[in-house]
Amino acid sequence: MKNPGRIAAALLVFLLSTASFQTPARGQTSSPVPKLTARQRAERIRELPEEERRWLADYVAPIILADERDLFLQLPEPYQREAFKADFWKRRERDGLPPPFGPGYQQRYEHLRQIAAEEYDGIDSDAGRMVVRLGEPASIETMSDCSEAFREAEIWDYPTPSGSGFTVHLFYRPSFGGPRRLWLPGDTGIFQTSSCLSTFEQACGMAAGGLPSFSSSSPCPGHAVPRTCNSACRAARAASDIQFRGIAEGAAIAAAPVVSTEGLEGLWSRYASLPSAGARPIAVESPGRPPAVAAAPAASSAEVTDAADASPVSASQDIERRIHDLPKKYRDWLDLAGPLLSLPELVEFLHLPASGRDAYIRKFWKRHAHTK
Repeated sequence: MKNPGRIAAALLVFLLSTASFQTPARGQTSSPVPKLTARQRAERIRELPEEERRWLADYVAPIILADERDLFLQLPEPYQREAFKADFWKRRERDGLPPPFGPGYQQRYEHLRQIAAEEYDGIDSDAGRMVVRLGEPASIETMSDCSEAFREAEIWDYPTPSGSGFTVHLFYRPSFGGPRRLWLPGDTGIFQTSSCLSTFEQACGMAAGGLPSFSSSSPCPGHAVPRTCNSACRAARAASDIQFRGIAEGAAIAAAPVVSTEGLEGLWSRYASLPSAGARPIAVESPGRPPAVAAAPAASSAEVTDAADASPVSASQDIERRIHDLPKKYRDWLDLAGPLLSLPELVEFLHLPASGRDAYIRKFWKRHAHTK
């Protein structure tokens, strides 16, 4: 790979395009909480009591914001962290917040995790991650009449925050009865191989009667193509909306939903500044000045942070650095597989230990072979 920063540069475009997932919500101000480096964060997570480590790194990981996480990790006393938890839920239970936030959210979140695990392919699946973050969709249209065209496709509708419309997402199952996958622009795995379709427009045109089944102008002349797929045109409109959003669609399952962090500075002032026998000084990063932190082991894959955890520029710089540090054979693989990788997949790969990369690559190609 001649330019190890090429993929990182391309991802900068993605990160900037997802700024709407990362910029402050109305009423949200920039937080005075000092930022932790990845190494500091990993060290402090390891030092947490087991129960609090599970709460932070597992239970609320899909919904906690970067500033909140860094504040939690810099609170030296258990009672301070308990106060943080109370404020964490209170901030998400305020009146007037879009669903699934609002009064009763703490109990609702527990329910969302349960149904994601039991009804939506598991918490770590694409469908489960969306349900945990955004709640259950307002409606799911199962495209059963289009089984000849699409692989168990579904159209999910979520009301927009204003309530004036819906945000639409497409899911499909790469293998029969398998976990759903979120459809992203450029993914042709949603189409049945036997249909010879490669675009939603083709499916819509044939469903509308524009292309006879055995016409020479059909996608694959001489092969039967679906003529009863009534939801094909709606799927085409949904795909068009998703393509307009771009690969930022992936942030729906990777980024924590933004809520106002108003009041976070109050917690920092009240708790983090209190003296404590066990507290350590916090090294605040500033431009041109390396963080004053003792050497610590590199973060493990369990401490992977999403692109939503940092500003677009810093996330892109971190990705570029990690790609540059890879052995050449892995950089060459990224050069080849880059167009097929989603952002969460790339971040996951870059945070893997050296011993896990070859297995990841084998599984990656096997997974994509099944979608052809």
